[in-house]
Amino acid sequence: MAKNYVSSNPRKRGKAISIVVAIIVIGVVIVGGWYWLMYNNLKTSPVTRVDRVNLIWRIGSPEKGEYVFATVDTRNFNMFIMQFPPYSFWGGGEASIANTDLIHSIDNITKMLNLNSSTAKSISFYLSSDEKHFKNVITRFTGKKVYSYASALKAIFDHSYPFYELFQFKSFYDYLTANAVTNITAPDLYNLLKYTAHSSKSVVSLNGLTKYPVEISVEGKKEARLYLNEEQIGFLRSLVKP
Repeated sequence: MAKNYVSSNPRKRGKAISIVVAIIVIGVVIVGGWYWLMYNNLKTSPVTRVDRVNLIWRIGSPEKGEYVFATVDTRNFNMFIMQFPPYSFWGGGEASIANTDLIHSIDNITKMLNLNSSTAKSISFYLSSDEKHFKNVITRFTGKKVYSYASALKAIFDHSYPFYELFQFKSFYDYLTANAVTNITAPDLYNLLKYTAHSSKSVVSLNGLTKYPVEISVEGKKEARLYLNEEQIGFLRSLVKP
């Protein structure tokens, strides 16, 4: 009875293995190159060249929304996160915290806290979203429920993204910008989180002098104001001074 033998060609098998290995190597080189390029792009930001970084996040509408302001001194890694109630108004400086222009809000807060300096360099960023989208961002990337806006933002600032987590950072940034209006770029946020993750953090909720805002007339127009507690502001100034 005749026997059938299956013959194999070592050369063909070796050639196939070489092709597979070559494809894997090329893939690794492409992915590695893209990864390194992304890292180099992220690490370049004006955030690395300033003494202070300020950020404000408005949750809700300009009229009725709440504001969370964060400021970090990049020289000593001290960070303060402050929550302002709706209609917040600084009576001592006749300045509103609740503004349509969020950069204006930051300017008024930094003046209130005596953070403006002719020698120290600073940079400011803003975010604006409704409550639903704010909670979406916090829950997705911290796994925590939102009990206070300031504490929720602290949870974001507690985490940085090292080199091997760049994909996770890109996912976070893309989701953030899809859920909030902002002027912060990916490199700015990446470097800010590197500072904040290693900073000592204090969370403060500012109070009004009254439970509800008062309504006043300004140039013939009615305006709601919740005047902030000046004693609390003075105490904060002593804490955040450089």
